[in-house]
Amino acid sequence: MKAFLRKAIANEKGEPVVVFVVILLLFMFLPVAMFFSEYSYEMAVKQKVESAIVVSGFSALYRATPATKFSEVDKEVIHDLFIEYLKRNLKLNDDMTSKSGIFEGPVQINEFAVYGADELPAVCPHNNEIQVPAIHVVISVKLKRVIFTKYNKYTNIVIHKDIDVFEKGGY
Repeated sequence: MKAFLRKAIANEKGEPVVVFVVILLLFMFLPVAMFFSEYSYEMAVKQKVESAIVVSGFSALYRATPATKFSEVDKEVIHDLFIEYLKRNLKLNDDMTSKSGIFEGPVQINEFAVYGADELPAVCPHNNEIQVPAIHVVISVKLKRVIFTKYNKYTNIVIHKDIDVFEKGGY
């Protein structure tokens, strides 16, 4: 190996320098490319989960009007519908674990609240104003990492949405 390096360095055509620069750039570019690949995968999954939450909220609130008042029974029905649609949209088992295995453990619903017209205007626990009947939901998932698993096996993703079908549409 030493003989090869001496011969390469002694070469006056500059070929070893080109090879050295290419190898150096490869070792610099490869980790950066892997990082951006992992990051873009995580952002794509996060967007998919956010979309599933919003669509599930729309489905659960499909009969609501700006004057709708919800009883406790109505709120439970909306909660059950939301969970059922979330399972369908994210392809979850009944215990809220992923059928495809991209999530570590179950999908956690940390906060869930339904606001009717009789409770408005309201402020959700994350200080967002709610002006029309809506669902407040905070969901957390543990996304299994694909590349950088040495230090962390998963990435925590927490999503907060206030979903209404009248103003913002949950976005």
